[in-house]
Amino acid sequence: GGVSGVADGEMNSLTGSSNLTMSGLGTIGQSIMSAESGGKGPSSALTSAKLNITGTDDVSKDITVQGSVSASGDKTYVHSVSSIVEKNGVQTITNFQNSSSQSQGSSSASASNVGILKRKKRHLVGFVFGK
Repeated sequence: GGVSGVADGEMNSLTGSSNLTMSGLGTIGQSIMSAESGGKGPSSALTSAKLNITGTDDVSKDITVQGSVSASGDKTYVHSVSSIVEKNGVQTITNFQNSSSQSQGSSSASASNVGILKRKKRHLVGFVFGK
């Protein structure tokens, strides 16, 4: 698992964390990334969170969540959060993007996000050599 983020603007803030705990009681983990940017002129933010889990059933889960947001104008603000929470085999994926723009001329704001969940069974291959 892991997180990454980019914030571009006059004032920026990035916060992220990733952890996974596996025990006899089950699996608990999270990856969360938050990026904020704003101020005079254009602003943009990009967040990405990833979590890789291999359960006792030998099924590997690769979960990726990404979001981006941008705004242009005289005064802008953008905020993007991407997160994955795993609790005992149940995944919760959150993608939140917000933008605002104030301008005497033209202004624009856009946001996009994607979530990808891949599952694959791992197979053990054995070889027997004899004479």
